Amino acid sequence: MPTTPKPRKSKRPPALENGGGGAFRARSVAPRRNARAARRPNVPAGDASADGEPEEAPSEDVLEFLKAVDDYKRRNARLFPSFSEILSILRSLGYRKE
Repeated sequence: MPTTPKPRKSKRPPALENGGGGAFRARSVAPRRNARAARRPNVPAGDASADGEPEEAPSEDVLEFLKAVDDYKRRNARLFPSFSEILSILRSLGYRKE
């Protein structure tokens, strides 16, 4: 006598069965970011680049630009200046399109 298969139970948590909703997230979904981070090479920040080659010190021009961007961000309370704001910073440093 053939038996009918039992319906499969969902592997999703009950709160997510009907599409979830709200700000609730199951704990089993959150660790993805950590899994990607674990695949990165373990290179200390200032010692070498990802290739293992030693990094050279930034030039004076680069340091001047970084300081100008940092000053702009502090003056205007901006964490991430837009491209047009970066362009205005470059122009204030004297860079022009040729």
